[in-house]
Amino acid sequence: MDPFDAENLNSSPFHQHLHTNYIPTDAEIGAIRAHLLPHEAELARLDALIRDLSSQRDRVKRYVASHQALISHPRRLPQDIIEEIFLASLPTQHNAAMTASEPPLLLGRICSRWRSIAFSLPGLWNTLHISADLVDREGMPTAITDWLTRASVLPLAISAHWNDPDRYDFDFDFNAATLIDTLIPFSSRWSILRLSNVRQGAFWRVADVDAPLLSDVQIDFGSDNFVGADHPVPTGILHSKILLGGNQPKISIAIRRPSLLVPVTSFIWNHITSLTLKEPRGGMELLNLDATMRLLKGCPRLKVLALSVFLEGQGQASNDPLIATCLESLSLGVSKFKLVSNFIDHVSMPELKTIRDIHLDLSDFSSTISIIRALHSFHHIRTLGIVLRALTTERNTDHVELNELFNILDPEPEFEINPVPLLEELSLQTKDFPEVVWENYLQSHIHQRTCFRRLRLHLWREEPVSEYPDVSEFLAERLDVVVNYGLIETPNVTPWDGIE
Repeated sequence: MDPFDAENLNSSPFHQHLHTNYIPTDAEIGAIRAHLLPHEAELARLDALIRDLSSQRDRVKRYVASHQALISHPRRLPQDIIEEIFLASLPTQHNAAMTASEPPLLLGRICSRWRSIAFSLPGLWNTLHISADLVDREGMPTAITDWLTRASVLPLAISAHWNDPDRYDFDFDFNAATLIDTLIPFSSRWSILRLSNVRQGAFWRVADVDAPLLSDVQIDFGSDNFVGADHPVPTGILHSKILLGGNQPKISIAIRRPSLLVPVTSFIWNHITSLTLKEPRGGMELLNLDATMRLLKGCPRLKVLALSVFLEGQGQASNDPLIATCLESLSLGVSKFKLVSNFIDHVSMPELKTIRDIHLDLSDFSSTISIIRALHSFHHIRTLGIVLRALTTERNTDHVELNELFNILDPEPEFEINPVPLLEELSLQTKDFPEVVWENYLQSHIHQRTCFRRLRLHLWREEPVSEYPDVSEFLAERLDVVVNYGLIETPNVTPWDGIE
């Protein structure tokens, strides 16, 4: 028998004690050690052999890999295909960030050929997100300049985010001045500009810049309230030179006391076609009806209006309705539906097709009939977005309001004709509720063969959802149904501040 037949434990003189609790004597311990000597030597020989074979394998593997690289598919791809792949790798939800772990900088770390292709492809470099608090780092302004220079003549989409200077230890004014001075030489190619949590000093630094291609501007002034400022009155913001380009700009302004943006005297801003006014971080500034009327009258080419502020019911608006001839989309972040009706009573919007973000509190309504009458104001719209703010919290009546709302919007209402007969899309944000409620609503549309095509539900839950509803039967009927469940959480900010 092979003395090194380690698998045959019966060949051991001590086999009867193996895998037992037997305690050997001193003499037996010496015998065991002597018995293991040749086996330990054989084990060392085999280990050395394995190391040698492993080393040989690694050398052969490196040799094969070096030659296989010569015939690899990526190496043989035509440059135009590589360029298309590079462009497809860019982020789609935000501008490209200055980090070596994501495209486009990541693409330059693979090989010299890829680096050469990436650095010579302008489409990789015409978007940029900047965490402005990092601009004081050595070489950062030069890196920004090099980045935007690689974009050649392409229009630029730029976003910059400042953290709250009261919470972080950095020189805000120095960083703002450095960043703005770095970006201004490229202003002739700005197409999209988004400044988040910017202070007024930084804004006025770019207010008089000539940016003829600028078509989308978002300015969030954060906690800066313009009190005691040595700069022009905030009404000058919407009429600053940077927003006067002939490219029909889309403008979004988040500022404390947004009512200050609307002049008290007559004005005409023909350059604005899309306007959003809101309070930073969900503030509650009141914009009265009179200011809203002045705004609509002064922006005759306005197509999209979003007032994410609390619309005050009092005002000195004329009894004659104002005709907003171009307005197609309206968003009113209000808490009282009656105020929406009051607004619509004073404004005629013949082209209106979309109403979003109506914060509906059903406790405002004394009866179902009153809700139907209010919804009749929207009879010609195609898209309706509702945020249901007040749901009953008593155990047995949690979903009374939602049932009532869906019954009212049902294409086969019990009380009157469908109040929104042209509705194609409904989006609803509210507390979680039984699937059967919205499933019955969709079934009614299928049965009636209406023009309804899209349902968006964002349902807030106390706990994460473990299983999503099956919407395949509705998709088969060509109904686009999306159900999102979420928890109320603080936005998750990546290392590139400002990207959520």
